[in-house]
Amino acid sequence: MIVFRPLPPEIKAEHCRVDLLPFFGGAIRIEWLENPSGKLSEGLVQARFIARTTKGAIVKSAGASQFLSFLEGRTQAMDMVLYHSEDFSPFFLEVYQVLVDEVPYGETISYSALAAKMRRRCSPRAIGLAMSKNLWPLAVPCHRVLTKTGQLGGYQGGIENKRALLDMERLRMA
Repeated sequence: MIVFRPLPPEIKAEHCRVDLLPFFGGAIRIEWLENPSGKLSEGLVQARFIARTTKGAIVKSAGASQFLSFLEGRTQAMDMVLYHSEDFSPFFLEVYQVLVDEVPYGETISYSALAAKMRRRCSPRAIGLAMSKNLWPLAVPCHRVLTKTGQLGGYQGGIENKRALLDMERLRMA
């Protein structure tokens, strides 16, 4: 289950563990909050694609373990808190929640169909903008969103990686 929560401003970057996982031709950098005070749940602050390749995984956090499990095909969903800044767009969060709840592993949806599932007037371009601002790729599976003609569209991790993720999911579903 994915839960979105605002990150209190007093929490600083030094509370995050940084993990690097191999991701096709590059790596994914995971920033996982492990709050020593125990006042907040552990959770993902950000995951970013980076061009640097890494041979082995550096796994120090529970978040990195979930990402690695997903990439190795041992799990199809993640269970974590996703932290965002106080001023993060409520619309984007709504888009992400619908995507997480309504588009299962191995399936895809178009930008316009996702807009329709939200049951509010928004354009496929607004959905595309939300996908481009996704701080938590793979946890919020924006790679599953395609154009209405089935084309891949954009992906902040690169089109090749989007294709590889979709192929990986479809292959594991067969």
